[in-house]
Amino acid sequence: MREGIFVPFESVSCLPKSDSFLLKKLLELRFDSTQVLFTSKERQALLSIIIDYYALHLDGFRKPKSLEVLVEVFS
Repeated sequence: MREGIFVPFESVSCLPKSDSFLLKKLLELRFDSTQVLFTSKERQALLSIIIDYYALHLDGFRKPKSLEVLVEVFS
């Protein structure tokens, strides 16, 4: 996650394969589509990935106090 690239192997600094697949799917999403593409569990995982990504890349980043609200919205 530090380099922000997808690699063909897993390591300590990489997301698990399933999370990488979800993130790739999100990045390739066409916003004019009306399909429901993510389950509630997948949306929760994506929220966690994004929060972790910000925490890794932004000095002083704190998890939002409204995280419970975001969890509810994305479920």
